[in-house]
Amino acid sequence: MTASEPETAVATAATENGTGATPALLNDIISRAEAWEKIKPGTLDRVITLIVEAEQRDNKQYWAEFWLRAAGMVSGLVFVLLLCLLAKYFVDKGAPTQAAALFGVGAGSMLTAFVTQHVRGRKER
Repeated sequence: MTASEPETAVATAATENGTGATPALLNDIISRAEAWEKIKPGTLDRVITLIVEAEQRDNKQYWAEFWLRAAGMVSGLVFVLLLCLLAKYFVDKGAPTQAAALFGVGAGSMLTAFVTQHVRGRKER
């Protein structure tokens, strides 16, 4: 394997994007890959397969996190709607103080949970 025109173009584009890959670095990687292929044929294919599998796993984890967050938002919205309906029921039955307390405590706990989760998320990033 030698540095072909597309590989040199990739290295040039990577340098322009600020990723740090240079033609010299690319040539070094290619020469090491050639050496490993001589020592143990099929090494590059296994490495590429591992990289593709890792990328697929990362993609699955991204979508799983996305759907879990969406489910959390929907369940929170449903909970708030149920609190509103229950508070309305209490008001209709002549107990506005209990309705206000129920809605205030329920909404307050939800707000506290959301803010705590948001702060934890920022600390982990």
